[in-house]
Amino acid sequence: MDVWLAASFVHQLRGLTAELQGLLEDAQRNAAAADISQSTIASVAGVTRPRVSQIVASPSSTRPKTVGKRLQYISQNTVDALDAHGDGFAGQLLSSTLERPVTRWVPTVARRSHEWVEASGRSYGEVADPTEQEQADLRYWKVGAEIRAQRNPLVVAVDGTIRRIYEVAGWILEDGQSKHTALGGDVYTDESASRPGWLPAWWPAEFELGAELAPPTKWGAYTPARITPDGVIHRAAR
Repeated sequence: MDVWLAASFVHQLRGLTAELQGLLEDAQRNAAAADISQSTIASVAGVTRPRVSQIVASPSSTRPKTVGKRLQYISQNTVDALDAHGDGFAGQLLSSTLERPVTRWVPTVARRSHEWVEASGRSYGEVADPTEQEQADLRYWKVGAEIRAQRNPLVVAVDGTIRRIYEVAGWILEDGQSKHTALGGDVYTDESASRPGWLPAWWPAEFELGAELAPPTKWGAYTPARITPDGVIHRAAR
């Protein structure tokens, strides 16, 4: 038991370290692209200037928008970030009573094609401005810890049809809020476009663009879908 727990924790730390190293290198590339001198970047990053030159010369693996959001998420939610690296652990827990098969969660939002405006002026629902639409899709949702840790894509359906799928770098609590906001990266909206690489290989056809997705049973747009290890999808629907 102690061996498995310790080994699992070490594995998660290594996974997080590798991710942070990649994000640090991408941050250096972004800084260089913003015309910050390589000597300044080297000083801040704690590396040599020749090393910065090597990093900048190699291609980036992460979009600039995602780097900052992912770093913000990890800095504010370290425990959840570690949990996200647990699935790849190859160690075997011999006590069968403690084994936990992987259950995946997909956060889904299903709403009507209608715009609502609060007294504060905040618009939500289906809005005309793309930037406001992204904000309306990504905030504010009551998302559980396990769902936040998995960072699976967020699905948005309108009038029963999936219209948008968001890459999710993490979830945060904004100031003064009790519900979470997704740190969105890319958004997939075009069925004719190539399937984005950030959609996982196990992603079900039921959550692809154009698929039908019924509203949740209770009032409110958000409800998570649970996918059991045998691939069965459980999601409340009217």
